[in-house]
Amino acid sequence: MNDTEPDETEQTSSDETGDATGFRDRVGTTGERPETDDDLYGMTWEAAGDAFLTADAAVLPTGSVEQHATHLPMSVDSLRADHLSAELVDAASEVGLRLVRLPVFSYGYSEHHVS
Repeated sequence: MNDTEPDETEQTSSDETGDATGFRDRVGTTGERPETDDDLYGMTWEAAGDAFLTADAAVLPTGSVEQHATHLPMSVDSLRADHLSAELVDAASEVGLRLVRLPVFSYGYSEHHVS
């Protein structure tokens, strides 16, 4: 077992997001900790149901998977959309809006990149 996994013998308690497993602390939309408390990806199904009932809207970040240059990952559009949507959720909360952030939807067809 590593330090990021809970000991199976330990009793875990649910926080206000409904995550009794600690999963939210280990996995986010890009394989890291979720950037906001309103990330659907890190919620249990029960917490997600509650979040959708109380949210003002949901945010679906979208990005293409395509080549950009030899020094950038093919996921650069999706990564930028992921982080931008986290900023949007945080900014919305500052003006009293609650947004649920969905996982990134990576898609696209870029004919101009086909040789």
